[in-house]
Amino acid sequence: MATRDIPQQFRAAQFTQSGGELEVRETRMQDPRPEEVVIRVHASALNSTDQILRHDLLPGLEFPLTPGQAVVGEVVRQAQRGEGRIKEGSHVAALCYRGGCAEYVLADEWSVVELPQKLRQGDEMFMAPVFAWDMSRVVISHERCEEEQKHLGEHERKLIREHNERLGFKGDGCVVIYGEGGFVRLAIDSLRADGMKRKMLVVTISDKWSAKDYGVKEDEMIRANDNNLREFLRKHGGAQGVICTDMPREGFEQLLDGCRYRSSMICLNPRKDDDMTVPIANLIAKAISIGGAPPLSHKDLERVMRLADKHNVRVPMHRYQFEQEQMREAWRKMEQREEFEAPVIAMEGRQGGGMRM
Repeated sequence: MATRDIPQQFRAAQFTQSGGELEVRETRMQDPRPEEVVIRVHASALNSTDQILRHDLLPGLEFPLTPGQAVVGEVVRQAQRGEGRIKEGSHVAALCYRGGCAEYVLADEWSVVELPQKLRQGDEMFMAPVFAWDMSRVVISHERCEEEQKHLGEHERKLIREHNERLGFKGDGCVVIYGEGGFVRLAIDSLRADGMKRKMLVVTISDKWSAKDYGVKEDEMIRANDNNLREFLRKHGGAQGVICTDMPREGFEQLLDGCRYRSSMICLNPRKDDDMTVPIANLIAKAISIGGAPPLSHKDLERVMRLADKHNVRVPMHRYQFEQEQMREAWRKMEQREEFEAPVIAMEGRQGGGMRM
């Protein structure tokens, strides 16, 4: 498609008011900034992070708002000023941060990468938006936390080790994945592909799925509301890192009790408009840091896409058509955590069934 063929109007799935339902409606193409590319979207995905838009949780945004944090598609207009890496006709994955559930989207060239050949067709193409958003945030967040530990001085390392020994934590500790459903499985598979050295444990918030679904042993998983959560983590040396694919609420205090001194927690997704009560004493006493995922560049995306390609990482997904009722069904199932699979939106073609790893 040539630049001149870009329509001034196209369809997008939008929230028109706080708490409203998705509506597929006509919208106008904004003028791209010089560093932005225009992408004709082939596939996008809904994610819990999109609840920030629906529930108007971020100041400064105005309705209507279009969800969709990442897309795959074809570049129909390259950036007028930028690095010149991405050309018209390129098949790409892109972080757009919102606006992806639409026929066209703008994305900064800094957050756009060419898709590996294997991810340009079939199921693999529909997995790519989930690799770009969810897998990237898990892998890069964990790496940044590990890098911070590596840069500690010898004296500081000694103090931290002694502090953990006094708390009853031995060895190097473990990494906890907190949440439920397919995003927990993707986090585990992503970290394994990235060469995770520490033991990984699952703290799940429901009984819907088994340890086998998550790819772990029975003794590597525990319910968040289990009274033995604290001791379960202590037995494995305590949590050095916690990656929350869901908002940490159930068992949160026990989870923090099981965290090591100078550990970290990364929160990737909210849950509707619920508040999170944080046991502040634990954070202070153990110097635990809680934050979101760091900003991602095209270099981060390129590496994660290569990891997914090389290690044949799979995403449990359910494909939906870009139609209003299908979009609403996909949103409801995502928000209510009804499915193990990630809801992926196919802009063209027929709906696909669920795919479990």
